[in-house]
Amino acid sequence: VFILYSFWVPQIVYSTTSGTKHSLHWGYLFGTSISRLFIPLYALGCPNSVFMQFYRLFDPSKPSSASTNNKPSSWLGYVDSMTHLEMACVVLVCWLSLQVLVLCLQQWLGPRFFVPKSCLPVKYDYRRRIPRHLYSLDRTQSPVSYN
Repeated sequence: VFILYSFWVPQIVYSTTSGTKHSLHWGYLFGTSISRLFIPLYALGCPNSVFMQFYRLFDPSKPSSASTNNKPSSWLGYVDSMTHLEMACVVLVCWLSLQVLVLCLQQWLGPRFFVPKSCLPVKYDYRRRIPRHLYSLDRTQSPVSYN
């Protein structure tokens, strides 16, 4: 699931290599990310989902998270009391949020903001330089009269 939800990584790499700053619209970026998270969060995180009922058929020794009522006293205690499925949901949301954050930072700070300056290639200057000997030409004559 972690590899399947790395769908923004190719866009991050493409924006970095091509130098494309504004590659995706904000609505598309956030809408796609949230809508793609719906199914795995429902399947893994909802204790009364259809998928969890199917999971309990094959492993009835695991109690449902809805039947446990132990309230942890701190945030760290909550992390310790999480099941592996709840932890997978948290890791998945954090991984996708990190990808979206990098894409947003690429739009704000530039597509190569995280690459060190020493590793960046030299950008070619496409402006044509005027040779020194052309500065001294008489500008009073028109180019047509040179013939």
